[in-house]
Amino acid sequence: MVGMAKVGHFDAISKRYDAATRLLMMGTHDRVRDAVVDSVPHVESALDLCCGTGYLTAHIAADEVVGLDVSTGMLSVNEGKNGDSENVNLVRGDAFNLPFPDDGFDAVFCSLASHEFPSFDAVMDEAKRVSRSGAEVAIYDIYSSPHRFDKPFVTFLRYVVEGGRFYVHDEEGWRSLLQDAGFRDVSLRELYWVSALVRAKA
Repeated sequence: MVGMAKVGHFDAISKRYDAATRLLMMGTHDRVRDAVVDSVPHVESALDLCCGTGYLTAHIAADEVVGLDVSTGMLSVNEGKNGDSENVNLVRGDAFNLPFPDDGFDAVFCSLASHEFPSFDAVMDEAKRVSRSGAEVAIYDIYSSPHRFDKPFVTFLRYVVEGGRFYVHDEEGWRSLLQDAGFRDVSLRELYWVSALVRAKA
């Protein structure tokens, strides 16, 4: 299945993932996380899509947070950090075929995952399906910055960190991707260097 080839890779690196992410985020790890979760007001139910080791999961302001990921290794680390949180429920599942009914969430979050998908539009189609009307969407990831001095770092991430499989969008690309999925009010805000917070509403 498209996007599933790296599952074994994430299982293998799950215990080292948080340390590597902190290193690559160069001191912005906690500040960026707070900016992402604070961009959405408290909601009844939220989906942490491709939740990984739980960068956002337990920090999301919601009565119920469902974290979904395809990697059991990443979910295991997430559970170790957030398993005692009464409002968190972790689910192993496929982002291309979400195991949730239509119109089930008031917010959808996704962090540091979109660059792994050559067809993230299909993931956003599913995110739209499970979002209630007016639901908030917050996506954080590397993006194709217009600043020429950022290109060497993106190239480093593409070939050294991701082995050439690295799919990023510029601001207009994000706008088109989300609007095509049926989202509205799309905006992009740089958080640090070559990363951005993309917001939209269902």
